[in-house]
Amino acid sequence: ALHLDPQEPWARAVYGFNLSSSGRHEQAVDELRRVIAMQPSFALGRMLLGWSLLRKGDFSEAILETEKALLLSPGDRFTAVYQHTHGLALLAAHRFNEALPFLRAAAATFVEYMGHVNGLISCCGHLGLEDEARELIDFRKARTGINFTVSYARARLGSFAHCEVFLDGLAKAGLPE
Repeated sequence: ALHLDPQEPWARAVYGFNLSSSGRHEQAVDELRRVIAMQPSFALGRMLLGWSLLRKGDFSEAILETEKALLLSPGDRFTAVYQHTHGLALLAAHRFNEALPFLRAAAATFVEYMGHVNGLISCCGHLGLEDEARELIDFRKARTGINFTVSYARARLGSFAHCEVFLDGLAKAGLPE
């Protein structure tokens, strides 16, 4: 798609996010900033920039970008993803009480995606919400059949800056190593 139209914001956003997913955070953020320069009101692009900033470790800026995404498009089909990413950015910044309502809303809206449940489990662990965390862990196991562990999450998040705070919350929630 980029070869056909280098100015296509969706193609550039997907490319940037794929760079982030592969751990090429600086390049990803640069690419996603170009997307926002082309289309400042592209809510999904702002959310992907925020998620990439989160992975890179720029938590304050990640919070600002994900908040902008929510404000730009509060009711579109990606709202749960915006809420989840904003909640993760707040969690990474150790703002657990602020993260909780966003992570709860995302998990309730898009319950099929276990990533949303995982973020909520971590936040509950940090806040000492043991009963809620246990219910979520049991729900996850019933839905997936997978014994979710800290090491399982570490294998997937290891190259991301928010990994340790996320894993610490999972351990506090009672997940085994």
